[in-house]
Parts: sequence; C-alpha cells; structure tokens
Amino acid sequence: MKSDIESVSSLLPSYGFSAAEMDTETNIAAWHEATSTFFDVDELAAGETTPFRADVLSYALGSVLLGTARASGQRFRRSAEKIARSGVDHIILQLYVKGGYDGVAGAHQIRVQAGDLCVLDLAQTLETRATAFENVTMVVPRPMFDARLLQVDDLHGLVLPRDGALAPLLARHFGALFDCAPRMRFDECQAVVEGTIALISACLRGELERRDADRSVTADASLFRIRQYIEAQLSSPELSA
Repeated sequence: MKSDIESVSSLLPSYGFSAAEMDTETNIAAWHEATSTFFDVDELAAGETTPFRADVLSYALGSVLLGTARASGQRFRRSAEKIARSGVDHIILQLYVKGGYDGVAGAHQIRVQAGDLCVLDLAQTLETRATAFENVTMVVPRPMFDARLLQVDDLHGLVLPRDGALAPLLARHFGALFDCAPRMRFDECQAVVEGTIALISACLRGELERRDADRSVTADASLFRIRQYIEAQLSSPELSA
C-alpha cells in the first residue's frame, strides 16, 4: 500500500477542467483563470452559433509547463501593462492542431494555421484573434533558451510552417510527451526536459539562421540594383549624392 502511494505521489502534477462538467459561466471563469497569467481574453465565441466552451489539461514538467487546450474563438491580448503586471517573460511554443489565428506579435503581422508551430515571447506585446482551436502549448523559462540561443528576443512571432520538416517533427515529439506525461515520474522529468529543450533549440536556431540568410540575400539584391543604377548614371549631370 505504501509503495502504491509513493508511486502516485512521484508522478507529475496536473491541472485541468472540462466544459462538459460545468455550466457556461463556470467554464468561462475557469478559462479566464487558466489564461490570466499570460493573456487577457475577450470576444469569447463572438459570431459563433454555440456557447463558449473550453477544455484544458496540463502537466508540470519541473519548471516547464505542457498543456493542451480546446476552446471557442476569441481575442488574445498581451499589452505592455499586462507584461508589467504579470511578472513573467517565459517563451511559449504552441502547436495548433486545429484552427489558428491572425494578429500582431510585437510590430510584426503573424498568421498561424492548423499544423503550424508558433513561438511567442511573453516579454513582448501580442494581439491575435483566433478561430475555434485545439493546440498543444509548452511554456519554457527564458534562461533555458538563453543558454542555447543567441537570438532569444528574435523568437517572438516565429512560425514553423506545417509544410516544412520542423513543425511535424516537433508535433510528434509534443504528442509523445503528452502521451507519456500521465505516467512520467519526477526522477525521469529532468532528462526528458533537457533533451526536449535541446531539440527545440536546434530547430529554432536553424530556422532563425535560415530567415537571416533570406534577409541577407534580399538586402544584397537590393544593394546590387542600387549600384547598377548609380553606375549607369555616372555620366549624368543630374546624378547627385
């Protein structure tokens, strides 16, 4: 009996709720509580024919939070005031299984569709409008990426597309993590998390380097066209500084 109790107590802490087990008002209150640390949410189920519904299940993998959510459409906001009040600046990775959103991450437009994986920096602002969705979310303390990535601030709004190799790869890993979480023990957790963060970092580093290379090629092409124009106009008296 004692060994059974010890076995259960060594499992990862979990938290969740189901819309099927509560009325709409209680469900909305539970959703606000679950999201309030990270986002302000409103326009719940706006334009939809059915009442708002949300289901949540999450596990604490040490300092990393892994969860899945299904919810009606809504608006998510993280303002400068919210950032200051919340006191968290973690990095969020979200795999959208169904649905998606459009919005602004910092100063950049962002669009996420089913199958995409997006990265959000909670130290930066965000406003998005999501359709009804299902996603898997991982919340990671910033220092875990600081040690592996030189460009952590550049992650905000990064989207790994569903038709690439990285999003499906990480989707399978997230799925395996979530399947194993209910029976994972504390003594297994650290190795699993370290391996997971190393994998994610490698994927994100590769995507950031590819994006920087694309920007460099675009900049080089623009400079080449400018140089061509100047050289063609060298004999023109109208060419000025």
